[in-house]
Amino acid sequence: MICKHTNNKYCSVFGALLLSLTAMPLHAYELATHGMLTYKAYQCTVLADPGFQDILGIENGKTPFGDDFYDVRLLNWAITGEDIFSRKQDTFERRIISTRLKESIGAIEPSSIEGWLMTGAIREDDNTKSDNGQPVNDPHDENANLERPLYHFYDPVDPLNRGSALYVGCPFYAQYNCVRQYAPDLRSAPDWAIGTLDAFTWMNEPESGRRNHFTLFDAREALYRALTGHKKAGAEAATTSEERNAYWATTFRALGDVVHLVEDMAQPQHTRDDPQRIPEEISRKTISKRVVNA
Repeated sequence: MICKHTNNKYCSVFGALLLSLTAMPLHAYELATHGMLTYKAYQCTVLADPGFQDILGIENGKTPFGDDFYDVRLLNWAITGEDIFSRKQDTFERRIISTRLKESIGAIEPSSIEGWLMTGAIREDDNTKSDNGQPVNDPHDENANLERPLYHFYDPVDPLNRGSALYVGCPFYAQYNCVRQYAPDLRSAPDWAIGTLDAFTWMNEPESGRRNHFTLFDAREALYRALTGHKKAGAEAATTSEERNAYWATTFRALGDVVHLVEDMAQPQHTRDDPQRIPEEISRKTISKRVVNA
C-alpha cells in the first residue's frame, strides 16, 4: 500500500489495521520446491565434486547406493541398543525428483547423492493432514501418525518457546493443548534437526528414544558405518557392500531432512510461530525464478 497523504502517523495506523483484518494462515515451500532448493544447495558443496566422491569411494552414477536405507531407533544415548528397520525409497519422492522437477533441473537419479538428499528434504514434511499421497511413515509405522511439520518452528526472539506453532484444525483459544495432542514431545526446529533435547545447551548429547530418526546425529552415525562397516561404539554394523551402501543412502537421506529445516528458517512463519496450512504451497516456479536462479 502506498500512502500519498502527509500525515504518515494516520497512514501507518490504517495500514496496520488493514493488515490485521486480512491476516490469514501463511504457506511455506511445497515439497518439490524443497527438492529443488536442496539440489541447488548440493551443487554448491564439495559433495558435487567428482574428486571428493572418489575420495569417499563413491561412483555417483546410476543407482550408486540402490533404493534401500535404514530407519534406526536408538534405545539410549550411548548407542548400545537399537532397532534397525530396512526400508526402501518410495515412489512418491522418486516421482517428484525424476518427473516433476525434470523440466526445472534436468534428469536426477533418485538414488544418487543428490537424489537421497532431495528425498530427505521432501519426506521431512510427512503429515497426516496432507491429501497429496504422502506415505506418512517416517519414522517406521510405530509412529505413523507423527506430524513432522509441527517440529519445524523456532522463534529466535523467544528461544525457550519449543515450537508452539499454530496448527490448522486446532481452535485458537486452545492451541497449546491441542497441538500437543498431535505432538506431545514438541521440539523446536534446531532440537529436532540435531536430535537433542536442547540444541543450545546439550548440543552434543543425543536425545534417548527420540522420535526423529533422521537427525544430524543419525547422519553422522550412518556415515561412520558406511565408511568403516562398524558402529562408533565398536561393534560390527555392515558386513556386505549392500549394507554399507544402505548406510550411505541413510547418511544423505538424514542430511536432506536437516537441510529441509534450514530451508524453513528462511520462511517468516517458521520463525514467528505463525499459522500454517498443510499441505504447504509456494510454487517451485516462483522460487526457481526469483531465488534459486537469481
